[in-house]
Amino acid sequence: MKRLGLALCLLLLIGPLSLAQDEQPNTGPDPDVKLLNLYALEGRSWSLKEILWIRGSDPLVTRHDWKVKNVEGGTAEVASNWRSTDGSRSGGSARTVNLSEPSENDKRWAGKQLPEVELDMGFRKFRCKKLVSNTDDRQETTWVSVEYHPLAVKQVIIDKKSVTVRKLTAFLDAPADPWLLYRKQGRRWKLRNSYDMAGMMSDSTTQFEVKQVREDGVTYTLSVLDDKGNVMFSDDQEMEFPKAVYEDESYASQPEMELKTCPAGEFLCYRIKLGGVESWTSVHWPGLQVASKMESIESELIEFDIGHDEHAFYRTKGNYYVTRGAKGETTRVEVTEVSETEAGYSVTITSAEGKPVSTETLKHAFPTEEAARPYSGEQEQVVSTEAGSYPAVRTVAEDGTESWSWNGITILAKSQETGTGGAGSHTIELIELKME
Repeated sequence: MKRLGLALCLLLLIGPLSLAQDEQPNTGPDPDVKLLNLYALEGRSWSLKEILWIRGSDPLVTRHDWKVKNVEGGTAEVASNWRSTDGSRSGGSARTVNLSEPSENDKRWAGKQLPEVELDMGFRKFRCKKLVSNTDDRQETTWVSVEYHPLAVKQVIIDKKSVTVRKLTAFLDAPADPWLLYRKQGRRWKLRNSYDMAGMMSDSTTQFEVKQVREDGVTYTLSVLDDKGNVMFSDDQEMEFPKAVYEDESYASQPEMELKTCPAGEFLCYRIKLGGVESWTSVHWPGLQVASKMESIESELIEFDIGHDEHAFYRTKGNYYVTRGAKGETTRVEVTEVSETEAGYSVTITSAEGKPVSTETLKHAFPTEEAARPYSGEQEQVVSTEAGSYPAVRTVAEDGTESWSWNGITILAKSQETGTGGAGSHTIELIELKME
């Protein structure tokens, strides 16, 4: 029986499962599905839990992890690892995927005739193609991601002697910057700690604030607050950003993901249970503790100000930035005057040939009351442009256009429309910035 479980594990590692005869007639792959898109981004990683019930035996639980290690020249190097939850068995492999040569099973999993359903996996939702295959003694149902083909989000296999259930437990679209939490000056967060001391409850609040960001490190302020929010203790801390981050090549995965709600908002987290400790840490901001529980202490994030001041650029006369559009045209924005209530700024557009197109003067109003910008579900990424790299807030418009803003400046935008450069080409990119 152990050999049967091991064989199923190895079969999953090799690649897409061999499918039984489809119930629906095969009409070819859906042209809206980008075949093998799962492997197109270097650093993408995902994890899956497999539970195998064999008649007369205890369930066998196995963890599977994949990571796209390299994408170059139309091929992707994909590493995979697996291990049983009891630690008695483990293994790994690597394979090369030709991104332009999907297999017949890859095409079948993207079949145009297959129904589309949405699966909520607890940490995020996936739009999937649902394929049901039957033979006399076996039924196999597979839900494959439409956006990240051929990612098997869920699979259920039932035969005469066993039942196998596989479900996605974690998916990281791109590698997270391990120091992203500390890369934005002005970012501040508060953690409330509750203690049960012999039946007597007490609270304390710890506050972190990013004071100064450098290329190789950060200075942040650590403060302890009383129950009225007054500072009882405060000290500046120094932390360096290592140039290289160690990665265990034998286990390129992450713990199970879960959406966690706390007073500061809802965060996508890694959930870890170890001994008597249960903790939730942010996926997008590594190192940000969202909540934790142990025997006599509970902690939760009560405030998270992401530190992006949308008016920062306009607060100083002489600040300017230049962006370049998809056709080579440039737009220069410069602050010309500043008062307590508003700023005046000029916008000059120049063609790709260097000819002036237009110039106008506009006004930017400041808020009547200064307020922190609390977290409200934003996603932040470090974005590299011709003018430099910035921790920017990502926004996706209804038409699919992605944009990244930093302190109110749109530093990069990618259009999903077809045209020069194809779908997903840059429409706006920051190429010059002067800001005090």
